[in-house]
Formats: sequence, C-alpha cells, structure tokens
Amino acid sequence: MRKARIFRLVVRIFLLTFTVSLSIISALSGLSAINILTNEGNIYVGTDDIDYYLDPSDPDNWYVYVPFNITNDGYFDLNDLQLSLSIDMYYNESHAFSANILTHSTIPCNVPKGTLFEGEINATDFTIPEFNPAIIPYFLADLSLTASYSFNLISFRAVIEDFNITGA
Repeated sequence: MRKARIFRLVVRIFLLTFTVSLSIISALSGLSAINILTNEGNIYVGTDDIDYYLDPSDPDNWYVYVPFNITNDGYFDLNDLQLSLSIDMYYNESHAFSANILTHSTIPCNVPKGTLFEGEINATDFTIPEFNPAIIPYFLADLSLTASYSFNLISFRAVIEDFNITGA
C-alpha cells in the first residue's frame, strides 16, 4: 500500500469514529431529557408547600417561599439548571390592573447524573406598585425550569403558567 492510501484510510476511520461518537452523544442526550421529562416526580415544585405572606395592608413584609427538587435520571450531568419565578399582582377579574412585582432566578448550578437536587426560592425583593389596600388583589405566578445537557447541545424548559399562589 502506498502512503497516501494509508493516510486516507486513517482519516476515514477517524472521521467515522468521530461521527459515530457525536451521534451516540446526541442520542443519549435526547434520551436523558426524555427520562427526566416523562416522570412527573423528577421535576417537583411543591405547590402545596408554597409559603407566602402577601397581605395588602403590610406590603413591606411580603415574601414567597417555593421549594423544588430535580432528580437527574439522565445519562449525563445537567448543566446550567435554573428555576425562575415571576409573580403578577391583579386587582380585579378583568386583569385591567396588573403589575409584575417579582422576577427571580436561582443561581445556575450543575446536577450530576443520578442525583437529587433540592433547592428553594425565597423571594422578598418585591416591586410594590401604588394600589388601594381596600381592593384585595390576587397573585399569579409563572415558574420555569431550564437546563441543558452535554456541552449545551440539548436544552429543555418546563413551565407552569398562571398558577394562583394565594388560592383566591
């Protein structure tokens, strides 16, 4: 065999190995996301465990506490895990008077394969608009969880929109 032919053979084997390994990583990343998202217990936001104090007559002491946990059932580590909470305050049923009083995100972190990550959002930094405390407002929250896998090749987002945290 000539040197050029051997060189081409080596390059082709390298390219084939490289392509196959990238395909396997992509397929396993997709399966990791499917493993996490298909089981409701893997991403848990304890809506029954949300603790809040949103008394219209005492806005200086408002707080919202949201516990959550994520179980990484995937094949790779979860990167840049982030949970965001946004709370809107509404004054009447027509949503004519509303204000976003909080947008909060957790610190991005990593969750190794096969582990449980427990965290919380403890929000106290509200932007309180001028409102009449005699009109009792209600509060809707949007929760979103974002994460990525395998060098940020695959990312996913799970969202709970318009969750009534005050039970009104």
